[in-house]
Amino acid sequence: MSDTAHSGNIVVQGLNECGGGFGSEKSLLVKNCIGIGQHSLSSAIRIFPNPVSGELTIGITGKEKELELTISDLNGIVHYSEKLLVNSADFRKKISMSGFTRGVYLLKLSSNDRLYREKVIVQ
Repeated sequence: MSDTAHSGNIVVQGLNECGGGFGSEKSLLVKNCIGIGQHSLSSAIRIFPNPVSGELTIGITGKEKELELTISDLNGIVHYSEKLLVNSADFRKKISMSGFTRGVYLLKLSSNDRLYREKVIVQ
């Protein structure tokens, strides 16, 4: 989030050769959200290869022992979901991406209120 972004009201008013119309007001709330490529997990995450055409590998090293994994398209439709039990110091999960349509997907790993998001490109 930008340091200058802030909540408030926005007013819109039509104007033409007959004059100004009535104004319409809408309240806007700015939320501090995690974006793509931002990470707040305690674990170190590696996603490779990216771009991918066959098998995607997710490497996890760290404190989280249980993570929720989802892969969704840019419309928010979930194409893959799994609960991961991280049971080793150098955990690896392999996912076949060969059934995915070419394009951009969002990979999300979450644990309670902590989150890891990354863009994955399927070729």
